[in-house]
Amino acid sequence: MSGWKILGAVAALAIVAVVAVGLLMYFRLVPISGPLFALLVGVKEPEYSARFYPPDTIAYGWMTLLPGGEQSADMQDIWDRLNEYPGFQDFLEEMKVEFQTETGIDFDEEVLSWVGPEISGGVIDFDFDSERITAAVTVGVRDEGAAEIFLDKWLDYMEGESGANFARNSHEGVATWVDESAYQAYALTEDWLVYATDEATLTAMLDRIGGDDDDSLANTEKFAEARAALPERRFHSGYVDSEEVLERLDEPGEAFGQMIPGVIGPATFAQDTPGWVALSGSWVQRGVVVEMLSPTVSNLSLQAPNLTDPAAILADDTIGFIAASFDPNVDNWRRVLSEYDLRDVLPGPDWIDDINSSLEGMTPDGGPALSHDATVADALDLGFSLAKQFTGIDLERDFFAHLAGAMIVAVREFDFKDVSADPTFNAVDATVMLSYNEGGGPALADTMEDVGGLLTNFAGLVPERVDVGGENDAAVFAL
Repeated sequence: MSGWKILGAVAALAIVAVVAVGLLMYFRLVPISGPLFALLVGVKEPEYSARFYPPDTIAYGWMTLLPGGEQSADMQDIWDRLNEYPGFQDFLEEMKVEFQTETGIDFDEEVLSWVGPEISGGVIDFDFDSERITAAVTVGVRDEGAAEIFLDKWLDYMEGESGANFARNSHEGVATWVDESAYQAYALTEDWLVYATDEATLTAMLDRIGGDDDDSLANTEKFAEARAALPERRFHSGYVDSEEVLERLDEPGEAFGQMIPGVIGPATFAQDTPGWVALSGSWVQRGVVVEMLSPTVSNLSLQAPNLTDPAAILADDTIGFIAASFDPNVDNWRRVLSEYDLRDVLPGPDWIDDINSSLEGMTPDGGPALSHDATVADALDLGFSLAKQFTGIDLERDFFAHLAGAMIVAVREFDFKDVSADPTFNAVDATVMLSYNEGGGPALADTMEDVGGLLTNFAGLVPERVDVGGENDAAVFAL
């Protein structure tokens, strides 16, 4: 079995747990005074399960579907609103039917009956050359007997799906099911369903679950620092040992570049690598806030503006949006990127020659597009030069010079059922907005007129002027 199938097995179990608890909470399949109250009793502190993973764990993620404070009410309100959208309930029912058809497991009866609110997963080791990944997943258990019934059916499904042949054994009184040739090992305790890619990892996890957790991820200095930096209000979090990841990806002989052709070298911008990267998510009123954190290791001299209130300019039927800020000053980026040699960025030593060969005859002086000591800033300028040559638009002066540095991507209400059934003919309305400097509107409008002209000349699209309530009419291209 390849490394990708290993990840598939991990993802399958994690997805089952997440969706199960989600349905339990969001669609009110049980009353708050009944089994759901039992869930509340078993809630652990954030990242409690980090003590189950070894100290050299490379990446770790945690989630609870019963967050503290006002998050539960905010979460419930969001999902109640989702239920109001056409086809959403039908879409979920179809997912459950497909799951039962694929696995033979009834979602409501054989998953919801036991799964608890805490889910976690970790990547402990990986080697791209050998396609070997060591990983583990833990899922909270409310009813051990019901969980065992589920696991029996899940193992039957995995035996048919991956050709596994599980050997039943035990470790310190805990039942285990293992087939290392299929990279699968499972155990069931009173409180946790545990998956691992091999028996040694599984038994080590069980030892820590049993209380022998002094030597664990939770007790490492790096993870403790990352956890302390996270906001108190959160329902999920993630942690990556970025130094270790970049070192693994940049090892001689690794196959990362071969697996993802054209990918930028993993250690490109790692001269000042932070020791860790962490993220968290929190439910808020009608939304989710995601934060990413890492130690400050250098000053990139980039000046991104603060975001104001993006929701204030979005339609009231917006189902979700992402807002971000960036530094639109190309000179600042040029100054930062000039510190990195292009040959260290590209996946292989021959890439500069390959780029020059593909662009032969396209440069103004007829010479090679890039020298062997070119920087990433030189590649940026080459991109601008080629864009101007082929479109007549100077992106730096005619576009970026007028931007203010805020961007919003928003999606409006849509019919979940229609889109999932036939996405080709049921488009989702999306909006991308970029802020511009005061006084830069007319010049930016001229640039967009040029873009429209290109669409007309090369694609035959003719814009229609439409009054959409703004200061200027919109140019609408009917595809």
